Amino acid sequence: MALDRLGAAHPGLHTRLAEDPDLARAVVAVTAASRSLTRLLETDAASLDLLADPTRRLEPDVASPEGLVAWKRHELLRIAALDLV
Repeated sequence: MALDRLGAAHPGLHTRLAEDPDLARAVVAVTAASRSLTRLLETDAASLDLLADPTRRLEPDVASPEGLVAWKRHELLRIAALDLV
């Protein structure tokens, strides 16, 4: 189950979800809708912070191609969360 994998990847996540119902809704919506975004949540702790406030846009890191790829993934996650919730 996706939430179990997320909990294993991020200790304390279940407590955080219990304390923040908006974050919990966003995590459940995104994990139910997309395997690739679920993998992003598993591997990138900053993604969880982004779901806590999906209205906040991050500035792109234009210094490297990897930075732009990470920004694009975060934007896809943010937009998906806004659409799904």
